[in-house]
Amino acid sequence: PNEQESLSSSLFIDYLKLTSQIKTSRIGITFDDNGGSLYIDEELNMKKHCNINNKNTLSCELNLVKFGNNITYSQSESTVEFDMKNSYILAPGNVGTMLLVAIAINIKKYFCIDHELYGYYYITCKGDKLSEIYKLYPSVDFHLMADRVINVLSIPTKDLFACDTVNNECVFQIIGNVYYLEQKWIFGTVIYNSNVIQIDYDNNKIFFSFKNELNIQMNKNRTTILITINSISLFLLIGSELTIYSKKTI
Repeated sequence: PNEQESLSSSLFIDYLKLTSQIKTSRIGITFDDNGGSLYIDEELNMKKHCNINNKNTLSCELNLVKFGNNITYSQSESTVEFDMKNSYILAPGNVGTMLLVAIAINIKKYFCIDHELYGYYYITCKGDKLSEIYKLYPSVDFHLMADRVINVLSIPTKDLFACDTVNNECVFQIIGNVYYLEQKWIFGTVIYNSNVIQIDYDNNKIFFSFKNELNIQMNKNRTTILITINSISLFLLIGSELTIYSKKTI
């Protein structure tokens, strides 16, 4: 839903509820090299979350942004909003752009250049230098506040470069807009490459987990289920054999 549309009146969710295809309204999304995965009404057991705000839009309170150990951004009453119309992350206003300026200064030795066009500020780097950047700055970490607890949504830096292999030029996909004065970061689809996002409409929460962490947990759950099934099967087999043996003895 867009900003003007209430989450509770989402036609997609209402249709699935009406046709009894889902019991609640949880939707989980992640992308991978083959496209993506969609989890509908599935309990993924994720712990980290932020709350859907009182305007009923997909926003969370932003506490801090970190890039490496020495570049940070913090501003009170900033939020993030999840949006699937764009791939990049939009940093708002002068303060958000200043974070990008600090990033550009720190990575310029890797043949990175900053640009400004029609109020948009962005960074480009040479593709053959990116591995060195990844080592020094492995991720961008967004610290999101929910119920007085800070949860970190980490986005690997390798997910934040879109490259033109012909020209060996890559665009850093956090882009500033000095004319966008509202203190709200817009998260595009780039965050789904390594993270699973689950929106729980009924409880007004957005859960998130690094995909590898979630896979480990889901594999543990599957292993537990398989062990239980195998144990029950073995128990039934032993019981059956004992029954046959006792009948033969009699």
